[in-house]
Amino acid sequence: MDSTGGDRGAFVAIVILNWNGLSDTIACLESLQAVEYDNYVVVVVDNGSTHGEADEIELRFPHVHLIRNLTNLGFAGGCNQGIDHARDVGADYVCLLNNDTLVTPGFLGTVVSAYERIPSAGMVAPLILYPESSRIWFAGARVFMGMIRHSNKGRPVESVDFGSKPFRSDYVPGTALLIRLDLIDRIGKLDERYFAYYEDLDWCLKAERLGYFSYVEPAAVITHKKSGSTSEGGNNRWKSIPAYLVARNGFLLSPHYRGLRAIVFYFVQIFVKTPLTMAMLVDLGAWPSYLRGLYDGLTGDFERGVGRSLT
Repeated sequence: MDSTGGDRGAFVAIVILNWNGLSDTIACLESLQAVEYDNYVVVVVDNGSTHGEADEIELRFPHVHLIRNLTNLGFAGGCNQGIDHARDVGADYVCLLNNDTLVTPGFLGTVVSAYERIPSAGMVAPLILYPESSRIWFAGARVFMGMIRHSNKGRPVESVDFGSKPFRSDYVPGTALLIRLDLIDRIGKLDERYFAYYEDLDWCLKAERLGYFSYVEPAAVITHKKSGSTSEGGNNRWKSIPAYLVARNGFLLSPHYRGLRAIVFYFVQIFVKTPLTMAMLVDLGAWPSYLRGLYDGLTGDFERGVGRSLT
């Protein structure tokens, strides 16, 4: 671990964000210690956590490359710092990994091997399961006009025949994905206007335009607790932020759709996605935030909107 090349395979920088999620981050880092891949480094970006969480991570995991932020730069901003660090240390690949995941020993070597076998690979994700179960959280997805539909979500993994090879997906999540640094140089880092949500889809669509596609490697398996950092302590304030961003950020995808497809895109975002999403917002307090995000997205207010949603 923590090499800079040699004959032990491609050098991978695993980038993990921590934002007031110390227990999850510790569990994730502990699971990474059992990874059966020699040539990688772990980069933890602490996004302005409180209560000395960065100090605790540094104390317990001195081998980790720790980046400390004074404020929360969002998923995109924090990951971009990790990507810059990966480039500085000479990594070939970046593996984005949520702090509330647990990995299996063979996952990293398996996704690297899959990537290097597929000439058209842009991003490769492992199979992602819910924790302490065999139910599927992510096993590929279809995308229609900026709307993501996970395939086989919630089904027992043993009930699905994935075959023995990586398979194409319209999208892979920033929860866990592998990408080459030289491809990032071509498509750009994550767009920080997103702050969080849909920046990974934007990446997938940019790579696809260049002829590089997203794949899922079912032989690599991790587990994922869903969205722990955006519902901190059950505080309704933090429930409203994802509602705002989900509504607003969909419209940041509009440059991917031109001509007649652009008209269909806006129709789907307003008249299909909005009622479906609002129906799922059981917390009524999040509805105003969603509607504000919808307004900001329609009016193109992508610079100031995040600041207002966080205050």
